[in-house]
Amino acid sequence: MQRAHKIRLMPTRTQEQALRKACGTARFTWNWAIAEWNRQYEAGEKPSAMGLKKQWNACKPDWVYDSPRDCNSQPFANLGKAFTAFFQKRSNRPSFKKKGTHDAFYVSNDKFKCDGKKVRLSVIGRMRMREALRFNGKVMSGIVSCTAGQWYLSVQVDSPAVPRQLNESVVGVDAGIGRIGIASDGTECPNPKPLKRLQDKLTKAQRNVSRKMKGSANRLKAVTKLQRLHKRAVDVRNDSIHKFTSRLAKNHGLAVIETLAVQEMKDKAPRWLRVLLQDTAMREMHRQLEYKMPVMKAPQFYASSKTCSGCGNKKDSLSLSQRVYHCEVCDLKLDRDVNAAMNLKSMRWATPCRPVEGIPKYPVKQEVEVAHLCAGLM
Repeated sequence: MQRAHKIRLMPTRTQEQALRKACGTARFTWNWAIAEWNRQYEAGEKPSAMGLKKQWNACKPDWVYDSPRDCNSQPFANLGKAFTAFFQKRSNRPSFKKKGTHDAFYVSNDKFKCDGKKVRLSVIGRMRMREALRFNGKVMSGIVSCTAGQWYLSVQVDSPAVPRQLNESVVGVDAGIGRIGIASDGTECPNPKPLKRLQDKLTKAQRNVSRKMKGSANRLKAVTKLQRLHKRAVDVRNDSIHKFTSRLAKNHGLAVIETLAVQEMKDKAPRWLRVLLQDTAMREMHRQLEYKMPVMKAPQFYASSKTCSGCGNKKDSLSLSQRVYHCEVCDLKLDRDVNAAMNLKSMRWATPCRPVEGIPKYPVKQEVEVAHLCAGLM
């Protein structure tokens, strides 16, 4: 099983200049390859990544040797995969890269070595890390990247797979705004609202950026400060989501989530609600659940909030201000989000043959065995 560990690097000023030069080499090679690919394609030729690499090796400048070899060789392999995905309609057409945006370069496993809290990179030298590599196993590759002026090394390790016990427990997970998520077992993911907490600092930092002359060193410093504030907000939010999703993955075998069109929700919502949606990251919670455990998605227009988890009665309307769900048929009173999570857990749209533990019985139309479903998705 391949796992990745992202570690912050602590380079000296000289090493940071070498890292930026390596990113520039990788970016220059990528842009040259795209330009040559487009030229050959428009001329009626059939370009290939290996053919472009041979052309590059015959004409590449001497300064590329000041950076690790993978900086000017790996971009061709990445370009070949990118165009394959584009022609298969799985992604957009590869585009040129801009300096300062997603700066990164690839390092093969024979060009770096981790030793405790230090890493030795080819050409660049020995560098300090904030922490040691956590995983044991064969190191496959590494990627050095820069985010908001801070450098990171993502190490991919092929570690022994941990056998996972078959767990037939099903949990429903409802996404919200006041709480990023709430599960049917009562587990909550509180919303730290980092954007709201940092709004004053973000406003001041954005004002400082607008007052600096474009292209100046002071503007670059102001932009970096603004980027770090946004990164701080993302890190705080992701930490809360990771703790929530990891707990669910350890205690349950299947998670049932909604099919959300977040962008459509933002387009139709009023301005005050769009700000709250931006500070919630519903899709990020679903993304983490999808790679940590088996996941089933409810139909997009399934009314989990309007449906009673006790008797199955569906309300015609339910305003956002009503935080407690009250069913007029069975007199059930329950938190609105918990009621939605219970409906997702019971999978009413699929009408299972038996109620999941903790869910009242209700009429069924067809048989779907939850245990078999879990076993098939493991």
